[in-house]
Amino acid sequence: MRVHKHHGVTRHYKHASSNSAGTYIAFTLLVFLMSVVCAFCCRLNPRRRASREAVARWKQKLAKQEEERIESKITQLKKRLKATQLERQVHSAREEEEVQMIELTSAQDERGRSLYGDAWDQSVDGNVPLKDLFSLDPTELKRIKSPPTYFPKSHFHLPYP
Repeated sequence: MRVHKHHGVTRHYKHASSNSAGTYIAFTLLVFLMSVVCAFCCRLNPRRRASREAVARWKQKLAKQEEERIESKITQLKKRLKATQLERQVHSAREEEEVQMIELTSAQDERGRSLYGDAWDQSVDGNVPLKDLFSLDPTELKRIKSPPTYFPKSHFHLPYP
């Protein structure tokens, strides 16, 4: 025990270790009892208890959410599959189209050379090669055949019907 005097007042202090074991035991028992009481009260609370039906509904809700999640993944994967298949079809169609165009062009070139000879590939008398002429679009051919509209008819010195 320690004595401390300050302004005529005497105070007695006990050493802290003399009473600490009893305090710790009492405090531990108090906390344990309060924990037991709280657990017991929570266990008896009717709002905290779930009935079997409520548990079944909860499990059913979780199962439904899981099914929806899996179905959405399946839908996403199906969309990706369709896009991949379409892309593959487009690529294969382009390749097939290129092969067909090469075959068609070579067949047309052979036929044109057999019919028109050198005039098919080369210009004769300053004219356009027939190969280029036959490859034009019909609207381009009409435009070439018709006289320009921005010149007056008298400019050409040609009679028009």
